Amino acid sequence: MIARRKNPAGIFAKVDWTLLVFFASLFVVVAGFEKTGLVEKAWVAAAPRLGFDGASGIALFTAFVTIGSNLVSNVPMTLLAGPHLAALGDPSLGWVLLGFVTTIAGNLTLVGSVANIIVAERAKDAYHLGYIEYLKFGAVSTILSLAAGVPLICLSV
Repeated sequence: MIARRKNPAGIFAKVDWTLLVFFASLFVVVAGFEKTGLVEKAWVAAAPRLGFDGASGIALFTAFVTIGSNLVSNVPMTLLAGPHLAALGDPSLGWVLLGFVTTIAGNLTLVGSVANIIVAERAKDAYHLGYIEYLKFGAVSTILSLAAGVPLICLSV
């Protein structure tokens, strides 16, 4: 806009301000939630079961992050979980697992990722994508992707 020296009104008219405010608000709400101390308490309580040293800990970590990603969305869940990874074991494995699981977990429900909301919102004039309809595909694709990907990551990191 600056280099072309054109009137930016046309570009600003294309911005989805509602979606932008929604996405920004997600981070404000999650930061507020984190300041309550509940996130810290949840990690302290769950950490002994979520370690990266065995299959059960990794499975529980995967489930915990998947559920969290669908409560607060996958990007905010990454911000909430990241500071606690070192307490669970190998931080390299933790970051790779967190990145993979939150990305895949975002496909579980319509609200699991802001990208899903964007697509559903953009398509609403042509097709109404409901929560349950999305979940039917999202659950299957998420479970299969996690079941295949998490063991591969654990074997390769």
